[in-house]
Amino acid sequence: MIPSAIILSAAIGASLMLVSIVLVRLTRRSSTLPLDNPEFQDFAGSLSMTIIVIPADLSGILYASPGFRGIFDMDPSEVDFRRLKGFIHEDDAESLESALQAGRSSSFEIEFRILRKGETHWIHMRGFPVPGKRA
Repeated sequence: MIPSAIILSAAIGASLMLVSIVLVRLTRRSSTLPLDNPEFQDFAGSLSMTIIVIPADLSGILYASPGFRGIFDMDPSEVDFRRLKGFIHEDDAESLESALQAGRSSSFEIEFRILRKGETHWIHMRGFPVPGKRA
């Protein structure tokens, strides 16, 4: 079974801002999540955490709820998880990349640092695969 998504939850800093990241395996026709559904967008926007949907190839962000900017201090279109330099602390980039790759087949938990407004902030992230249809 190939995972259709990897669900990640993360928290940042002392104020415990939360972010949930959903790593999605896309088909040619559509994603496995209702990203364009107004009810989904209303739900995601009403949470006190951020939901982020990224493709399985880590190439960018397909959807980010309104709280994304407050946590990462950047526009979602600027993020490419394949190129973490300048976004993730250089000492943590390799371990984060390994964790995201491993998250396709097993649960994981990781702490890493992001660089935001010239300051370093810690993120605690947990992830697990969501079973999907074979591609």
